[in-house]
Amino acid sequence: MEHKMAIPDFIRQMSKSNDEYIRWVKGYFKSSHPHLKLVRIEKKVGILVKKE
Repeated sequence: MEHKMAIPDFIRQMSKSNDEYIRWVKGYFKSSHPHLKLVRIEKKVGILVKKE
């Protein structure tokens, strides 16, 4: 089952490149939702699934 979670605006504001944005998003979800795994990013939403 997929979970859609909003990506905070401060991440977009703080990142200077697309690669840095992706690293920030991965780190944010890894620390705030350790039981979920980021599958993909769709605009301002992270798509996560439960880790097995």
